[in-house]
Amino acid sequence: MRIYIPTYSIMMSSTIHKEELAFRRYAIFDRAKERLAISMAIREDDQIFALLETALAQSGQTKTITSGDLKRQAISVLSGYLGSNNLGVGAYLTHPMRYWAGIVGWGSDDLDQASINILVETGQLGVLHGTRVMLSNRVLPTRFYAVTTPDKLGRIPERKSVEISVMDQSWLARYIMTGWENLGFGIHNAAGVAGLSLTDSTIDMPVRYPVS
Repeated sequence: MRIYIPTYSIMMSSTIHKEELAFRRYAIFDRAKERLAISMAIREDDQIFALLETALAQSGQTKTITSGDLKRQAISVLSGYLGSNNLGVGAYLTHPMRYWAGIVGWGSDDLDQASINILVETGQLGVLHGTRVMLSNRVLPTRFYAVTTPDKLGRIPERKSVEISVMDQSWLARYIMTGWENLGFGIHNAAGVAGLSLTDSTIDMPVRYPVS
């Protein structure tokens, strides 16, 4: 059986006024390219997390937590969901607020002493249960995902990688910088997505998310 994942274009543009070339103390074109690349990456992330929500609705592998802090035991349930489908956990995905105000505050009931020392010394816990923890402010703070390895989850076919071009609109004294790519996103195994729905009020949530 063949699965066809359609592709589509993502395009973003920004304007650089010619007077900025003289006024700015930094390399304006390099900064504009960087902002454009970040904007396109955000668009990609939005598509990916929308797909994860759709796959989660299909798999039904959601555990709801209505009170109390996020605990290691709750995250372990997600590994059990994936393991029931003969799938390993490839990554955990969560919002920075959930990570920094939740997981980083864990104590001896949740972590061994060596992991606590890493948290105290660096403020970071990059691996949980032997699995990478990835952060994105495009994830809802009320969500915590566990996904299987990429080869068993889906595909991101890329027909054209990011291409950035600059157009000189001299009659308007400005440059137009445009980024364009053509790719697709597809999850062919919804069983490879499990998640927590967190509605607890024990941590402060950002007023707006995402801000940018």
